Amino acid sequence: MPSYTFVSTANAFVAPIIPAFIILFPSLVTFNILNSLKLNERKIVVLHAISGLRHREIAKLLDMPLGTVLSTYNRAINKIKKHLEGGNNCDK
Repeated sequence: MPSYTFVSTANAFVAPIIPAFIILFPSLVTFNILNSLKLNERKIVVLHAISGLRHREIAKLLDMPLGTVLSTYNRAINKIKKHLEGGNNCDK
């Protein structure tokens, strides 16, 4: 079970609810997380993580350099991790 560190004591009451919320509403959580990404980031994450395409295939499909696809994917994954850890101030 992940541990939560909060600055405010008010958030301590919300922490136990978060895992239950994710279990009960996974599609809503997934939608909100993906919606927090920029369009190109979202496309690449969906094509790779959900559709199963390789980065080279995505680069060809989107007519982008492979390095751009890789860096965009990594940036998006880092934003998703930050969002899941509670810092949902992802840059659009």
